[in-house]
Amino acid sequence: MKLKGYGKYARSLGMDPSYSLLEKAVYAVLCCSVNSKLGYAWISVNEIASRVPCSTATVNRVLKSLENRGIINRDGYHHSHGKATRITRVLV
Repeated sequence: MKLKGYGKYARSLGMDPSYSLLEKAVYAVLCCSVNSKLGYAWISVNEIASRVPCSTATVNRVLKSLENRGIINRDGYHHSHGKATRITRVLV
């Protein structure tokens, strides 16, 4: 499902009551983290958890929910400074 919106954040998702506040918050953090040249974000679960704020387990659960709903696509890993971070594509 591709959402129409304003900028990189789909306004329709923000107004949709079927999404929880946590889903909206995590989605907003992802949208703010997208590299416009590459078209994806490689922000860590720990970083998302510190920005929302919530636990890393909650972030993982919300990311899985957003992926199942077709809002994001997580594929592959970005390796930097000895750490692997999952690449997340935000589908707007």
